Amino acid sequence: MTDTIAGVGLPDTSVVAEVTEFLRERTNPLIFHHSRRVFLSGSLHARTFKDRPDTAYGTLNADVFQHFVPGFRRGSTVERVLGAPWPR
Repeated sequence: MTDTIAGVGLPDTSVVAEVTEFLRERTNPLIFHHSRRVFLSGSLHARTFKDRPDTAYGTLNADVFQHFVPGFRRGSTVERVLGAPWPR
């Protein structure tokens, strides 16, 4: 049975069950619950972008920045590579 918190369904897989058990046994309850809140918050924010047909995995970060960061401008991959601070 899948747990639902704030309308977000928690994945019901053996991997999730194992990781949940591992974290409950080995971490402080504050850290365990914080990590769940981060997952739930991220899932809720992702709903803003999920239903956009032009949103793909590679453009999701740009979609998030464009939505939340004033003055953010999308650039092309070439512009990002040429403007990167890496040694040439």
